[in-house]
Amino acid sequence: MPGKVVEYLYIMYSDELACEKIKRTKQYVEVNPFFNGIRDLKPTADTFMEYLVGDHIFTLKPAGIFSFKRGRHPDGVICDDILRDPTKRLDVSQIEKITQTFEAEVTALPREGGFLHLVGTAQDKTDIFFVLKTRPAWDWEWNTAYPNGRKAPPLWPEMFTAARLRDIEINETGKKNFLKEYMLIPQRMADSYMEEHDYEMALDKQLINYGIIKSPKDDHEFGESVAGFDIGKKRHPAHIAVFEIVESKKVEYLVQVHSYWFDGIDYTDQVKHCERAGKRFGIIGHNYDATRGEFDGFAERGELPDEMEGVTLTAKEEGQLAVDMEKMFNQGRIILLNDERQKRQFLSVDNSLKAPESADGHGEPFWSISLAVKAYVERSPLLTT
Repeated sequence: MPGKVVEYLYIMYSDELACEKIKRTKQYVEVNPFFNGIRDLKPTADTFMEYLVGDHIFTLKPAGIFSFKRGRHPDGVICDDILRDPTKRLDVSQIEKITQTFEAEVTALPREGGFLHLVGTAQDKTDIFFVLKTRPAWDWEWNTAYPNGRKAPPLWPEMFTAARLRDIEINETGKKNFLKEYMLIPQRMADSYMEEHDYEMALDKQLINYGIIKSPKDDHEFGESVAGFDIGKKRHPAHIAVFEIVESKKVEYLVQVHSYWFDGIDYTDQVKHCERAGKRFGIIGHNYDATRGEFDGFAERGELPDEMEGVTLTAKEEGQLAVDMEKMFNQGRIILLNDERQKRQFLSVDNSLKAPESADGHGEPFWSISLAVKAYVERSPLLTT
């Protein structure tokens, strides 16, 4: 404690959580003989610390991530699990809001020469933990239960032996919860319908994302292709995925040749894009999400390309789409473009086939890709082998 009066601020997701943690910490201090030499100046305040240590005064105050007082400048700020709301799973918009609050306001709290610590469990690959990983000014550590693989000694063998960790994973938490709590796999990744590893295995970073207008340098001639289209406009973007059917050693593969996002683009222009894509890539089957009827008027007037067919996404239909697409992944017969936004939104779809809403999307590629697979399945018997 460099000064006569030292103040720390302790921030959790909510005021209630921070107060409860300080209350428990005061109880530990009271029963630990190591602290016999200090005097509690606020013995009746169970959620606020103020101790006299020699001739120094130490204070610790609680706060929630959205409720701390601006303008104060404590000597130190400790942020603990600011992403975790025990009552519900945070959506992406809330995670983004916490990131903005942390960067814009929390980082300005400590006095000059003070410190700022952040500890917790990541929820998403875009949250504040991963943002700070890219900032060289931060001392960043990632400590999993097995820091060097499961065949190496665990991180904390005095507390969690390898045998104990296996027991926790198999008999107590289950694999997915173990990955989140002990291996620090972000919650949204651990809960994804498709594992990131399986998606990565399908990536080919050398693939070209072709445009719907042929360029002078483009000499690729497309054979037959299939496509899927998840419609959106204002609240959610739309996404189209086009796959060329490529045969190798009597096995057909779906190789992605086009990925395009429609952010706030009018339905008429979306239809024109699909029409041009059909001619450019030789699309023989193109399924689109007809659940909300956005293209019903175009279909009734005969303004949709002949290859486009609407699919109503009932719960049963969604389940079948996911199963057929997963089969293609498992057989190694789907090859994807290196589109980061497509990857993020694809993996945002969880085991209940739901995705959080964000400015980035709402899981659109999961459905555009699965609809393209459906178009292929309906025209080829090879997937069933």
